[in-house]
Amino acid sequence: MQGAQPGDLLIVDILDVGPIPQEDSGPLAGQGWGYTGVFATATAADSSPSSSRRLQGDLGLPRRRGDLEATLPNVSFTGIVHPGLMGTAPSAALLSKWNAREQALIDTDPNRVPPLALPPLPQSAILGNLTGDEFDRVAREAARTAPPRENGGNQDIKNLTKGSRIFYPVFVDDAKLSMGDLHFSQATARSPSAARSRWAGSWTCTST
Repeated sequence: MQGAQPGDLLIVDILDVGPIPQEDSGPLAGQGWGYTGVFATATAADSSPSSSRRLQGDLGLPRRRGDLEATLPNVSFTGIVHPGLMGTAPSAALLSKWNAREQALIDTDPNRVPPLALPPLPQSAILGNLTGDEFDRVAREAARTAPPRENGGNQDIKNLTKGSRIFYPVFVDDAKLSMGDLHFSQATARSPSAARSRWAGSWTCTST
């Protein structure tokens, strides 16, 4: 967002968001699929840890290799497509604060399953075009995207869909707004957690 500066408030209007149709060729080939994840919450996992994931093709589309079960006939539901992840980039100082805060939480019960927080995981970092020493440095401090934080992040709010307006604080020049983890649908309450994710596209309008 050119011109946005730390201390500004970024206004994001979601103009439209929807699933990518199944295609057999072109740049989006093979992306018209989704999965449903059902994950036990921290409380439930203490006594009965379990999770499952169901791969599935979209309604009316050919099913793909790797599907775990057949689609139930005559069953449909309303999709409320929304980005699970959306937010601005943190400053270096804010990123350092996150890592210190979350590591302190982990240290209170380091052997807990599931863990109280997730530290940076260098071996799984996805950092664009970075290579060499710069990649290693960033990977050691790159925040995991699991929790929501001061910048927005992993919010998983089903009503942040077409027609929504969201306000995000700006921590770095140009804000560096990003979004992802598009959900086709999600329950109102996620205990245990359940959502259907799929490839999708979104269109937004922003101002400060």
